Amino acid sequence: MSVQLSHAMANGHDDSGVMNGMGEKKADKTIQPLYTSQRRRSIGQSRARIDPMTLSIKLIVYPILFLALLLVHLVYYVSIKARASWRYQRSIIAFMRSDERLNRTIKGKKAYKKEKARIEEQHELAAQVRLARMECMGRTNVPRHIALSIGPKPIRTSTLLLRAMKISARILSMRMTSWIPNKAKELYEQKANIVAEARQQEKYAWDNLEAALRNCALSGIRELSVYDIEGYLANRFSETQKEVIEQVWRLPQESIEDEELIEGETAFLPNGNSAQKLDRKHIQITATIYRPFRAPTLHDIYRRPSLTPHKDGHHSVQVRINILGPEDGRQALAKAATILSKRQKKSSGPCKVGENQVRDVLAEHGYPSDPELLIIHGGPRQVSTLHAFPPWLVRLCEIYHDADASPYQPLSSTSFEKALHAFAKSEQRLGK
Repeated sequence: MSVQLSHAMANGHDDSGVMNGMGEKKADKTIQPLYTSQRRRSIGQSRARIDPMTLSIKLIVYPILFLALLLVHLVYYVSIKARASWRYQRSIIAFMRSDERLNRTIKGKKAYKKEKARIEEQHELAAQVRLARMECMGRTNVPRHIALSIGPKPIRTSTLLLRAMKISARILSMRMTSWIPNKAKELYEQKANIVAEARQQEKYAWDNLEAALRNCALSGIRELSVYDIEGYLANRFSETQKEVIEQVWRLPQESIEDEELIEGETAFLPNGNSAQKLDRKHIQITATIYRPFRAPTLHDIYRRPSLTPHKDGHHSVQVRINILGPEDGRQALAKAATILSKRQKKSSGPCKVGENQVRDVLAEHGYPSDPELLIIHGGPRQVSTLHAFPPWLVRLCEIYHDADASPYQPLSSTSFEKALHAFAKSEQRLGK
């Protein structure tokens, strides 16, 4: 045995040497493609730096492409602005034809905007006065429960164009130079943009809530359900079971005393009767906000108190607000079914889970009843969608969407009045 081992060592047959040689060959096979690819890349970069033709193509073609892209964006932006100015001009002409007091020449885009804003403000004040007079006249065709579905606030075209131009400029600088972007800085900018957009969306939802609350208090509606598809309002009121908002809103004095402003604006009043003079000028709104599965189990669903003068000279109005979010859809049904199953396990009777049982459980835990009118606001102007509003709440309610309303502004009193007018003209036969 020793003779054979010494003979093998003498002839150079060492097992460890053989294994080391095989490992070096495998390492060479794995490293060689990577080395060759890096070498080819470095050679190509050096040739590109040396070759004047390639450098001239980069310096000429890339800026031309960037300028062409910028020109397309500018043409698109100018076309949108021209269309908007044409809409302003058409609306001003329509207002001038409807009102002889505005029969004068208006020049310039800024003058159009200023005049349109002034006229819209006058119509808004007149609509608020008419809404307040509706309840004073005791209208019977006003809905008792209104739902508002708030869509996301769309991003303006100018913002999208600026983002596209910024991205294209960054890509161009990376192609023409050896600039390496800072990943941490880009991530920080993205987070900052997301936070800014979230704050804008939350403010937009809150402004819509305040506008709907004011209009409901004026027109005598005592229950309002607000659905926010993004869930900003639901997250804001998720920490407390019940929150009370009190604010004093004052009707503008000039809108009450200006009879010329109210004249010709009574189309939405019952039977075409002219509105009586409004006595109250201050309204104290007390809103109690409820969240499903967080609100108290015993509460009055609807109560319409008479408007009595407040001790400070204000009129007190109580409005119930139901805040709904994305988790109040199918998840609410799943929670109700879970509660029913637990109750059935404790009881010895037969298991019965039906529509009436689920509805009773939802009502016990603060879920709102079916609204009579659903107003859709926000989102794309030309597209009418419920924005994922719970479909089982809109079985018998009227749905209204004002296509002329601006999705960038909160719900106006004019749109709210149009919705009430559409509801007053509707006829619900309930299958008869």
